[in-house]
Amino acid sequence: MKTINELRETAVKVTSNMEIFWPQSNKTERYTPSHLIEGTYYTNNGIIAFVSNNNLYVTPYCADSMKIILDNAFVKEHMYVPFSNWDYPVAEKSKWQNLLHSAKEKNRLDFIAECKDYSLKSRFGIIDESLLEKCMEIPIEGIAVTHFYYKSTIYPQITNSYMDCTVAEKLCTYHTNNGTIVFVHSDGKTYVTRNFDVLSELRSAGYREKGMHVPLSNGESIDNYWLANKWKALAS
Repeated sequence: MKTINELRETAVKVTSNMEIFWPQSNKTERYTPSHLIEGTYYTNNGIIAFVSNNNLYVTPYCADSMKIILDNAFVKEHMYVPFSNWDYPVAEKSKWQNLLHSAKEKNRLDFIAECKDYSLKSRFGIIDESLLEKCMEIPIEGIAVTHFYYKSTIYPQITNSYMDCTVAEKLCTYHTNNGTIVFVHSDGKTYVTRNFDVLSELRSAGYREKGMHVPLSNGESIDNYWLANKWKALAS
């Protein structure tokens, strides 16, 4: 997708009296765009609304879409952004959900590429894939664990999908506790392991030791059966 015509075709066109569903309140409303200013755009909660050919279009935010908007000299102008607060178009629900999914995946891949580029420019070494296989990734949705005194969910160190100073500070860092190692890889993903060959590799690659919570280092057990078995196999 490289042109404004392609962006218009991909986006959802907000038509007069469009039926919109709000899942928070379980209500359906009708909406008609008004006071449109040609060549303007606005964003809210990761959604872009833009006015082109005297019509209002809405699309999820991603770098490619934003580049098209800016390359075509659209001007930022405050406006209402439909579908930016969990609401969605009833007639085009499937299209909108597919757009959200595609944008989320595109943003994830772009973020990984940004992290890798930053790490490379910062001259951190690359961890061998064979060593990563001896580690367990903490997924973005987290891992539910049970301790003798509490239940909790472990999340990765980086949960946002855009590069900023907080991400830069966490990239290529590690910490240890009770024989367990946690580290933030050059692609922004968080891993845990008990393999000290990995620790040697991290240090050789210039990874920095940084105080952070070390998951699975204080007697927690993983609730998910598959992940629990995977961790047991890795830790043995």
